[in-house]
Amino acid sequence: MIDLVSDDSKVVEPAKRFTVPPRNLSKVDPRKILVSIPTHDGRIWAGCAGGISQCVAAQRFGNFYFHAGGSCINHVRNQMASIFLKSQSEILICIDSDIEFTVQDFDFLMSGPEMIGTALYLKKVERYLPVTYGMGFVRIDRQVFEILDQLVDDTGRPMVAEYYENGHIEKDYFRTGASSDARWMAEDFGFWSLVQLAGITPQIEKRTRLKHWGMKSFNYVGDVEQGSAQ
Repeated sequence: MIDLVSDDSKVVEPAKRFTVPPRNLSKVDPRKILVSIPTHDGRIWAGCAGGISQCVAAQRFGNFYFHAGGSCINHVRNQMASIFLKSQSEILICIDSDIEFTVQDFDFLMSGPEMIGTALYLKKVERYLPVTYGMGFVRIDRQVFEILDQLVDDTGRPMVAEYYENGHIEKDYFRTGASSDARWMAEDFGFWSLVQLAGITPQIEKRTRLKHWGMKSFNYVGDVEQGSAQ
């Protein structure tokens, strides 16, 4: 896994403390899988809607949630995590509204024994730049959030901050901001840095063939020699 951790992220507890038995995903009740999709303007791309329809017809998951609105994506993702954790679901699938996928892509994402998995897709640029640690097509076990809640820094303070929203407490799993080594952490970078600090090894899925839609589709077709973006 690449180095996502900034210098100001120090953990007292060893990562091995958070080791848990892997979940057998083939035995997970589809009704315990929640697909969550953020959409800034209330709309999703046709390819994403098609993937949802195909997976529902194939009984791959039993529940999905559209989060419409919200100009601050890290807050939106925190709210999505909060809704998931208050539900009876065991697996959270995060899919961005501009990602086109198939049932096979969904099955690939669900194929690993790891607690968390992510599939590669392209950035919306003319160069071929796959995103490895994004949030566009991600599987997260409930145990991941439970482990992140246990992370503390060298002063004993929890690394997942809390804040009030509409009279209740939200947890900032998708933190953003500048790190002490002068790097900007977007919400996906902030989340994956916590995952790395916890010593959790993700499934990096490259068999998927996701399409990232913008003015055109940016199609991931596998490994090439131009490198990857985080």
